[in-house]
Amino acid sequence: MSIPIPPARFAYALLDLLLRLSPLLPERWHAGKRARRALRHCPEVPVAPWFERRVFASRLRSAFLLRYALSLNGIALRRFLDENVRCIGSSWPLQERKPLILAAPHYGAAAVGFLAAAHRMPNRKINVYYDETRRGPLLTRLFDRSGIETAGLLGGTSGVVGALRALRRGECLIIMPDAFADIARTLVVPFFGRLLRVPAGTAYLALRSRALIVPVFARPDRRLRLCVELDAPIDAGRFAGDDAQRTFMITRALIARFEAAFRTEPAHWHGWENLHRFSTAVDPAHRVDLDEPLRLLRAKCESIPDLLQEIPELAMLLE
Repeated sequence: MSIPIPPARFAYALLDLLLRLSPLLPERWHAGKRARRALRHCPEVPVAPWFERRVFASRLRSAFLLRYALSLNGIALRRFLDENVRCIGSSWPLQERKPLILAAPHYGAAAVGFLAAAHRMPNRKINVYYDETRRGPLLTRLFDRSGIETAGLLGGTSGVVGALRALRRGECLIIMPDAFADIARTLVVPFFGRLLRVPAGTAYLALRSRALIVPVFARPDRRLRLCVELDAPIDAGRFAGDDAQRTFMITRALIARFEAAFRTEPAHWHGWENLHRFSTAVDPAHRVDLDEPLRLLRAKCESIPDLLQEIPELAMLLE
């Protein structure tokens, strides 16, 4: 049974009343307060006076949009995706026949954003890789309701094999690269002046399938609408070096895109509360930002002239 659009919009508008009362809520019920508390020792994160309220608003609206999408039948859901979702950015990769990875962080209404992007690829098979202990049943329901052809809903370690096979067939894989179950399979990359643990799976799959990685950001607004931004694609085939080097550089490039989006609109990311658990602060005297590794490498090559002759691939990194 779907909720008609006008009543749903009215209910969505009533969320503003709850937002006005949100300062009275205790921290355990207020994501914004928890995020601000977690970030008190992370000066690089742009925490403005409105941060708490906007985090709370984003979580509330995103949850409502997801539940609303799940309440619609197939026809109504497809109409909603056509009329209430605005896609901006690099839409051309959706029409390419190359393997494609849609990489979305836990940001805003990410699940509905996935669906909106898949809706714009009617002739492409869709595979979803998810944390099978948390997201599986919900994503299964959402894609089943949409009527979009889904070749596979993959989860766990065994899903990696299925995901790679799907990409090599030229299909699309949807993945959330900012969550992991096994810390042993993570890399450490710069993120807001810290060193962040990130799973290497997205880069691994892209390298072995030569897939394009398209970062996706889904931002809810106040009118029962969603803005889905498709960032410029990352081409795994353009990175040089051995597999370990390329995996690191692709992962770093992807997380740099995430950081740029989070700096612009930080309130939508769901990971602030746990940032301190999966990252390490860097001593300000030895800060590692996005350019610091290259500066250190350039200085080392200048001090050891023979290094470039022994490892000519370094020259490509320093260009």
